[in-house]
Formats: sequence, C-alpha cells, structure tokens
Amino acid sequence: VLKTGPVTFHRHCGVGAGAIIMPNVEIGFAAFVAPMSLVRRSVRDCTTVFGAPARRIGKPRNRQQVERRLEEQV
Repeated sequence: VLKTGPVTFHRHCGVGAGAIIMPNVEIGFAAFVAPMSLVRRSVRDCTTVFGAPARRIGKPRNRQQVERRLEEQV
C-alpha cells in the first residue's frame, strides 16, 4: 500500500543528497537532514538529524541566534 501526503519545507532548511522523506512530514525552519537519512517524523526548527531512521544530533540551536545570523548574511 502506497501512502501519499504533503511534505512541508520551511525557510532556510536543508536536505542532503539521497535523503528519503516520508509523507506528512514537516522540515522546520533552519533544520538540516543529513545525506542518506530516512525521515519518518517531522523535524523541529533549528535541528539536525541523520540516520535511518533519522535521529537528532546534539541540541537544537537557538532560533533567535540563527535568524540574526541569516539577517547578517543578506
């Protein structure tokens, strides 16, 4: 049985080559999915995940600091 559904990508997120994202998943603001990862659940803002199934690496970054750095780059 094939299931379909939307995948939502928020601003400044990144997805590595070969990553698989399942239906009904949301990739948060400034989140990163490592290459070759299998994402079955939504990824929170400012978080990095890797593996199959994907798991969080370290602590989530501070959203305010990330936004400030992104504004400086523009």
